[in-house]
Amino acid sequence: MTDKTISVLGWGALAVLLVAAGALLLPACGLRLGPIEMAWCAPPARAAAATPEGDLDDLLLQVQALEDALIARPICDPPPVRRAEAPPPLEPEPEPDRPQIGDDLVLPDNEGDLSFLQGCWESPQNSNIIQGGTNIPIRVRYCFTGSDGSGTVEILNSRDGDCRGPMQARREGDRLLIEYERAICERNGAAFVPGVIECREGANQATCDLIEIRDGVREPRSNQVRDTTLRRID
Repeated sequence: MTDKTISVLGWGALAVLLVAAGALLLPACGLRLGPIEMAWCAPPARAAAATPEGDLDDLLLQVQALEDALIARPICDPPPVRRAEAPPPLEPEPEPDRPQIGDDLVLPDNEGDLSFLQGCWESPQNSNIIQGGTNIPIRVRYCFTGSDGSGTVEILNSRDGDCRGPMQARREGDRLLIEYERAICERNGAAFVPGVIECREGANQATCDLIEIRDGVREPRSNQVRDTTLRRID
């Protein structure tokens, strides 16, 4: 074998090795030989370097997103203001018991209150008496209209018509005094004499004396209506 022949064989072997190495390397880069299309190995993409301008834009976008979220939230009503509770209304003081029709007079402990007298009263012993010098039965009533003990004495069915005069009650300690003036009648200018009723508290009701006054003098004790009571009739 000649030197020339050896040289040709050496170069051929080298060519075969190069082809074999290429065949092994090309699939790794996505390259193929033959009818299949070939691709090349692109260098890996490098991430874009961050810039200050990009960071600022991202922050502005985040701020805008937070503002939009706050605007989209429902508006809550403010918490109610608690007001101080008003104190409960004061209960009215109970009114004193008022005598009812048919009740006998009872003097209350409160000496300054005369409102218990409101209404009309009469004495059972002096409710149907005969007018002097006649056979006419008359009726005497004591009617109080004011809470201060003011009122009117009424003598009804007299021969001169009904007769009325002013009357005033007052307390003196544990006593009740009722003083009435002349009762002027409807006809002829006739009048009944004034008088006073003196009441004191008894066991169950007040006990009263009915005393007429003639010419400024109390009638004799023997003529007085004593130890009677007053009973409410209206």
